[in-house]
Amino acid sequence: MKKAVKYWCGFVVLLCLFTVFTAFLPGYPTASLKFPYKQAGLTPEQAAAHLLSRFTYGATPGEVEEVSKIGPEKWFAQQLDAQLPDDSLNQLLNKYDALKLSNTEVVAQYPKGAQVLRMAVRDGVVNKDSVKTDRKAYRDQLQNYMQQNGLKPEQELLRQFINQKILRAAYSNNQLQEVMTSFWFNHFNVSIVKNDCSQYIPAYERDVIRPNALGKFNDLLLATAKSPAMLYYLDNFSSSGNKDNMEQSNRPIHRRLMQQMQGADTGRFANMPKLNKAKKAQGLNENYAREVMELHTLGVDGGYTQQDVTQAAKVLTGWSVYPMGNYGQAGQKTYEPYWG
Repeated sequence: MKKAVKYWCGFVVLLCLFTVFTAFLPGYPTASLKFPYKQAGLTPEQAAAHLLSRFTYGATPGEVEEVSKIGPEKWFAQQLDAQLPDDSLNQLLNKYDALKLSNTEVVAQYPKGAQVLRMAVRDGVVNKDSVKTDRKAYRDQLQNYMQQNGLKPEQELLRQFINQKILRAAYSNNQLQEVMTSFWFNHFNVSIVKNDCSQYIPAYERDVIRPNALGKFNDLLLATAKSPAMLYYLDNFSSSGNKDNMEQSNRPIHRRLMQQMQGADTGRFANMPKLNKAKKAQGLNENYAREVMELHTLGVDGGYTQQDVTQAAKVLTGWSVYPMGNYGQAGQKTYEPYWG
């Protein structure tokens, strides 16, 4: 019995490695996939229970029997395809409207508290010194201002994001996709508590992690590198070389963006010279270049040197969130990635 258990546990480890590392391959060899559970002395029901305990968030009533009936191999192939209907789950998710918004729409509708205060002060609704005299009146004024302007607290955005993760884990039929989405979300982690990137996390999971959770690793790596959440979290958005490329480059995309800046009448690009000056003063930021080697790919003992980190940072300089407009003016900024 001990030999059989040892044999089966070894197989499960290999299967886990298969799930992760086939992400590097152009396709999954599911047609020839055979699970050796019979050699391990397990029944189809026992094999099904083992798979469900490893590749889902837990078996639901009757699921062990269902998997054993269709066969463990076929069930696993369906999970790799991740195309099983999720109508019931989608109905539950429909009420979470914030999850469908782009980064730009999120910033416009779910501004941070400090941003709301600046907007209210700018519009003459709130006296910035009133918080020192009457906190309740101050909070009521801000709340009324948000309601009148269709603004919502950022906590509501994050509440919807966390709730949908729980619902997907509990009700999705594509359980392996949910498990691997959480796995890669943890591997390419960003932080809700880091002020600059928290607003972009829902779109980060939806548009970057989830679509690539069962795909190729290099696609996932590139998608995370370009995402606003990662650009802010590991500071690559602020990395700058020795020259102000935005002013001196002759590349067509830069010329087009500069023309937009010159012709803008909304103040959308008014802060660009100040931003470029600040980035130039900060210089090269090696944070992402180091973490992408140490945490995302090679590992802490991966053999890279400080020179490799510096050179990678130089290559990645120019990948930013662009354009940046007047901070505090909801609806007048675009928070989408830019790489030049």
